[in-house]
Amino acid sequence: MRQRIFTFIARMTYRHSGIIVLVALIATALAAGVATRLQLTTRFSDLMPQGNPMVVEFNKIVEEYSTASNIIIVVQGEPDQMKPFADRLAASVEQLEEYVERVTHKIDEGYIARHGFMLEETSDLENLQDLFSDLALIPLLAHINDSFEKEYVEDELSLSTKEKEDEAIRYLEGLERWIKAIDQYALRGPATDPAVARDAVYTLLVGDPYYLSYDKTMLLLIVRPTFPITDLDMCVAACDTIEALIDDLAAAHPGIDAGLTGTIVLARDELVAARSDMYLTSILALVLILALFIFSFRMWTAPLLAALNLIIGITWAAALAAVTVRTLNIMTSMFAAILLGLGVDFSIHIISLYTERRAMGESVPDALRDTLNKSGSGIVTGALTTACAFFTLMIADSAGIREMGFVMGEGVILCMLSAVLVLPSMLTLRERVAARIARHRVRSRHPHRRPVTHRPLSLQRPPRPIRLQLPQYGAGGVDIGYSPGADDREVRHQP
Repeated sequence: MRQRIFTFIARMTYRHSGIIVLVALIATALAAGVATRLQLTTRFSDLMPQGNPMVVEFNKIVEEYSTASNIIIVVQGEPDQMKPFADRLAASVEQLEEYVERVTHKIDEGYIARHGFMLEETSDLENLQDLFSDLALIPLLAHINDSFEKEYVEDELSLSTKEKEDEAIRYLEGLERWIKAIDQYALRGPATDPAVARDAVYTLLVGDPYYLSYDKTMLLLIVRPTFPITDLDMCVAACDTIEALIDDLAAAHPGIDAGLTGTIVLARDELVAARSDMYLTSILALVLILALFIFSFRMWTAPLLAALNLIIGITWAAALAAVTVRTLNIMTSMFAAILLGLGVDFSIHIISLYTERRAMGESVPDALRDTLNKSGSGIVTGALTTACAFFTLMIADSAGIREMGFVMGEGVILCMLSAVLVLPSMLTLRERVAARIARHRVRSRHPHRRPVTHRPLSLQRPPRPIRLQLPQYGAGGVDIGYSPGADDREVRHQP
């Protein structure tokens, strides 16, 4: 039964080699178009069991709340340069309405001015009442000192968290700036800009509105996106657009250094790195396999056909993965390189055995028939057993392992089908093209010479010796072997 099937395949691939290769190439082109829809994700949550309640809730939060992830712009430089740069950058980034919902780079001063007292606790309001009971300079300084001791020295809970420590530091910074403004007025008098006094008083009451580091060398801008972190294409497009905007604006500020960070930026970087590694490893594996193939078989065309056959099978596998799993995770992103190593075995068996049969003088259809009859069962059995081993991974709870088992299993089967159906047709076309080139060369060298025979290689018979009895050779004779299409005769004497 198996021999009949493989004999039928050999006969069909020989008779309809052009049609089979054409259909395979058209199917590969369509599969390549479908494979472009295959997405790549680098989130570790995609590797977890998707039916787990915690994973379900986590994915729901990420998808429904875009603010769960954000883009952070980090600006470094001198404070006097960073603040104007941050103002211009925030206004420019907010214009990217397709990607950006809001940019926050400082406290909403208007909101604090309108609702600041409503945000304070009752004890804080009582302290403020005592603080501003006398606005003369000396009593005001004394009240500020008493209020600070009451707030942060007597009450230990006032510095119990990092947020409260930051508030205390912001208050001290505002106090320092207010005292420096008083010094300027004391030294310069009415010549001092009134804006200095307004800024100093505002800083004392509210603090520095910008998100600055403790050493005042770094400023942060928080960008709220319009998309969730699961939309990886939007992550890449948004980060690239904002980075280009930052580079253009930073070029006009030599003392400023700015860049991106945050969960969305990290997802973009991981995605770009994974794509680069996937393409690089696949191309490198294909080149090394092709080089080793050429070195081992001492030929060019057959290894190139084997490489093309691998590309066809992997493209079919990618298209099927795009229709089924739709996304590649960290574990399945390297499926192409793995399939190159597994699928090349099928091509090696077919090409090596076919080359051996042709070297023994068999015709193309006979060589194809013997090749598939001898190696076809082993190729199919090896592919199915390997695929079954991968398919057993589909019973795992982890989504990453389950998808890896399916992608690798169906990839091995498709590479096997390509090797059994398409590669023999390619080898047949190669033989026909080589024969036409050889006939063209003979005609170009001997334009007036008529070829002895036009019969195909499969119909040629071995030469039949003609036995002649010549008296001078006694009881022996002379065998003259004549081969149709040959230019010489071999004369052998048999005593």
